[in-house]
Amino acid sequence: MFYAFDVLAFPDVDPNRRLFLPVFALAEVVLVVAVPFLVIAGYHAFLNTEAGTIVSEVTAADPGYRSLVQHTQLHPLIERDTIGVVQRVSLISISETSSSAIEVPVELYEVDGVAPTLAGPQLVAELSEALRVDLEGATEVGIGGTTAVVSQLVGSSELTNVALPVIELDSGELVIDADVVEDFVVANVQRPAHESRLNVAVLSQVSNADLVGAVAELAASGFQIQETGNAAVFSTDPTILTVPPALADSIEVARLANLLGADILIDNSAVDQTTATLLLGADSDLVD
Repeated sequence: MFYAFDVLAFPDVDPNRRLFLPVFALAEVVLVVAVPFLVIAGYHAFLNTEAGTIVSEVTAADPGYRSLVQHTQLHPLIERDTIGVVQRVSLISISETSSSAIEVPVELYEVDGVAPTLAGPQLVAELSEALRVDLEGATEVGIGGTTAVVSQLVGSSELTNVALPVIELDSGELVIDADVVEDFVVANVQRPAHESRLNVAVLSQVSNADLVGAVAELAASGFQIQETGNAAVFSTDPTILTVPPALADSIEVARLANLLGADILIDNSAVDQTTATLLLGADSDLVD
């Protein structure tokens, strides 16, 4: 792009301005030519910079270390006959050390004594809500197909077969008792997860603390452990439960605080409004 100016062609223009026009045009040409080189230089500078780079990893012994907790997976198996009637429902609970096959009485879903033909997603949704535990998508098999699928899921881990507890009403109808089944679930599902459970992050204020026992005990008490780790600073402070304003009036928060004898601190700066943070001190029996 080239420009040619005749400064005498503008006799009424201030001489200083007439001299400025060629300079401006030349500067514009230089900038246009320089843009590709600046882009290339900036690109390489970005690739080679160490600004913001983590030069050392945080280990499990360091303050501020956090690790997400893997919830126990539950796989529903629905066995149907050739016309689609449900004959058997099993929930396979898989953990690192052991697995359980929870047998669900099909009679729970009978209507006027007629065996159920519920679609898999509907059956899984109803069971998930009744048991307060997340279930994955159902695997449907034909008559006798449950055993083979269970073996494939469980592998070589030890398998325990248990029956879901139900209550029979005077009418003969079978129902799930919420309190009874809750105790059953937390006893047979190592780390249950469900939207109705209180999310808890368990952090230690004590250096080199083992939180495996704490996670197991809190999960067995019906809480959903989201992550474990260390507090930002190790200290001798007592155990405290910090919660966002959205959980200030939660019954489950009060239950957890009473269980541990911990004070509750409302954290107005909390970004996550769904998770309570348990800062375990040396005064807690959960710290090993």
